[in-house]
Formats: sequence, C-alpha cells, structure tokens
Amino acid sequence: MASHVHDKTGCLHMCLVATVWLYMCVCLQFAAAMGANVTAIDTAADKEKECKSLGAKHFVAFNSDTPNQCKGQFDIILNT
Repeated sequence: MASHVHDKTGCLHMCLVATVWLYMCVCLQFAAAMGANVTAIDTAADKEKECKSLGAKHFVAFNSDTPNQCKGQFDIILNT
C-alpha cells in the first residue's frame, strides 16, 4: 500500500500533467470538487489562468528541471 503525504489539513495533494487538454480540464474539476489540493503542470505557461479558474490551486510551467523540483510533493500524479 502506498503511503500518502497529506498537509496539516489532511488534504490530498494531486498533480495533473496536461497531455490531452480536454482530459486535463475534466480531471482538474473533478479533483478540485473532491477537495484535493491540485497542482496543474503544462508546457504552456499561458494556461495558468485557465487552470486556476477550473480549480487548480497551483500551476507549474513545465521545463527540464520540473521533475526534480516537484519530487516527493504529491500523493497522486495523473498524466492526462
């Protein structure tokens, strides 16, 4: 069984990586509605405002160092 690292509020930290934008939008809204602390990652920095309007609390513009910067920060990573 995988261990989960929750914050002090017990919130699940979920990371959504955009590959197919439509799936990303649906998953982001679903995760946010379930109360997850959602971080959206996309190569297009101009998607930040849209991701946050759909429920993401955080946004990361992907670059070659992103995997190292985000290591160990999420309970679930969903690559759409």
